[in-house]
Amino acid sequence: MKRADINDLHKEGEDLQGLVEAAATADPILPRDLGKMVEAGVATLMALTEAVLAAQDGKAASKLIADHMVDEVALRATAAAFHLRSSQVLAQLTAMKQGPRGTSSAVDNLSSAVKAEARKIGELEAAREQSRSSALLDRMLSSLEVKGLRAPPGWGLSEDGVVDLKNNVVAHAPLVILGRTRDVDSGREGFTLGWRRKGGAWTQHHVPREDALNHKQLPALAGLGAPIGSPTAMAVANYLMQFESINEEALVQHTASTHMGWVNDETFLWGRQAIGDEVILAEDAGDRKTIVGYHAAGTWEGWKAGIELYVKGLPLVLAGLYASCASPFINILQQPGFIFEWSGLTSTGKTTAMRVAASPWGLPEDRGNGVIKKWNSAGLTAFLHNAWLLQSIPLLLDETKEGNPEDMKKIVYMQTSGADRQRGTPSGRVRETRTWASVLLSTGEAPITSFSSDQGARARCLCLNGFPLGALSERQGQELSTNIRRTMLEHYGHLGPRLIRWLLDHRSEWSDLRNDYRKLVHGYSAKVDTAIAKRLMESVAMLHLVGNILHSELGVPGDFGPTMIQLVEVVQGVQYEADLPLVAADALYAFASANQERFWRRVSSDREPQGGWYGRWDKGDKWNEIGFDPQLVERLLSTWGYRVPDILNAWTKRGLRRVNPKGGNPNYGRESSRLLVMKRSAFEREE
Repeated sequence: MKRADINDLHKEGEDLQGLVEAAATADPILPRDLGKMVEAGVATLMALTEAVLAAQDGKAASKLIADHMVDEVALRATAAAFHLRSSQVLAQLTAMKQGPRGTSSAVDNLSSAVKAEARKIGELEAAREQSRSSALLDRMLSSLEVKGLRAPPGWGLSEDGVVDLKNNVVAHAPLVILGRTRDVDSGREGFTLGWRRKGGAWTQHHVPREDALNHKQLPALAGLGAPIGSPTAMAVANYLMQFESINEEALVQHTASTHMGWVNDETFLWGRQAIGDEVILAEDAGDRKTIVGYHAAGTWEGWKAGIELYVKGLPLVLAGLYASCASPFINILQQPGFIFEWSGLTSTGKTTAMRVAASPWGLPEDRGNGVIKKWNSAGLTAFLHNAWLLQSIPLLLDETKEGNPEDMKKIVYMQTSGADRQRGTPSGRVRETRTWASVLLSTGEAPITSFSSDQGARARCLCLNGFPLGALSERQGQELSTNIRRTMLEHYGHLGPRLIRWLLDHRSEWSDLRNDYRKLVHGYSAKVDTAIAKRLMESVAMLHLVGNILHSELGVPGDFGPTMIQLVEVVQGVQYEADLPLVAADALYAFASANQERFWRRVSSDREPQGGWYGRWDKGDKWNEIGFDPQLVERLLSTWGYRVPDILNAWTKRGLRRVNPKGGNPNYGRESSRLLVMKRSAFEREE
């Protein structure tokens, strides 16, 4: 049949020839034009079927079919009809076989030709759809500067979400793989998934590859706002697998780490910022509150001015700054981590000193996104996770009295060993041991060593007891504390990154740093005699090395000499091997010294203070003993983490207290009470 015959065979008299040609030359991806082509193809095929059935013999029928096959316009229209309405076309081809004898073979040839042309149309349509989809995806991802990604064939991706080939909604918001990661430690791969709710910004989340392609794991992302649920999770996993495959070359693979701190000798992750080589933090959603605290605010000059004005002459505060900055040196010097602590009474400046120590790394606050955490939030599981997450960045924990004593005992041991204890799995295998190397800075009323009897761990705990802000009046202390807090909250997050950049710039000198450290250890160890004190001097030597770099290389203000002298004196005071009863006696004396107005006869007035007397302490410097309210002593010892009966018995056996003292019932106004009397020799011991 000639092309001119098409119009003759169409009953409505429409210009089918022109319609077919117009549709054939139009862009088949446009639904309107493709729809017209399909209509023309169906009409043309119906006309051909009528002509074949009316032919006089098989030869004539075969000639009509052959003419249709060589007519590119007509064949394309028929193929378009088969592409979208295959059932109608197949019905016409089946009917055509009912024509004269010998027609069937020609119909089979036509069927093959139509299907081959339909495949071309499908490929062209898919290519045009991919081009359109890529352009749309580039526009959708323009804010992330990610380009060249495309949706996998058979999937529709738009601002409305993801649909499959049958137009079933798989995700109610756009969902894509933005990049791939390979963990620098384990080698395991992951995806950076991205999704965007209508009117919102893109959310990015790192997911292990095995979880992203597992329909049983994907629904867990729904809690983060991902457009994934159990009913469609299998389809989403399939979509993501095909998305990865089609974008194999376009997806950038990044080196990633699941922890901060030193990633290798060339890179340090400070929060989300890589200092050194390009490495991204493959963060877990549960860690974001911790991670966001590690950033900078204010200026480097503003921070230094604050140190110059308020901190320069405070040795106990500067020592904490050294300890905080010593954390990234642990790996470089190939030494175990240690604990640095300010212990003593409440309201003596411990938390203020902690803020200064936290300021090199991030927001020096103990709430919200601050980098200082409370001991009551540091259960064993949380501690282990944070120790692994921070790695070489110091752990900062405030107020030991709020922690769980049993957990703290284990934490002291694990921090000084730098490793989690090995545990078995249900299958009988040993779990991978998590390790870290850092400094833990802590505050508390009682020394943290009181929670552990492990001598090795105690030798890695540098405990400073006293007043970090100096011997000030209450008003002066509050004023200084307020000024330091205000300055540190305005300017922070500058010293830490500067120190890391200095270390990376001097990477070739790390072996010299180790040699310098060994010389310092030798010199400081010679100043003490006992094993524990010598071990503690290893930490002092590290603080010396770090403090010198801070002042001489980075320009941090501070009185270096007096700070080191005081640290040496602290360790020399530990010659008695961290004897718990003596440490407890020192803490009790510090408490009494800070509350002298609450002891009868220590003050001029006999008027009982609100809340009652704490005990009896004679005026002047010629006193021989201090009497304490027994219930107060028991409460304090318990709060500080001591085993009360053990401490009281040890004091009695060593003659540090007087049992049933003469005149032990002094009058407290209207009350009388038997006192727990401590001898002056319990507090003032010979070195």
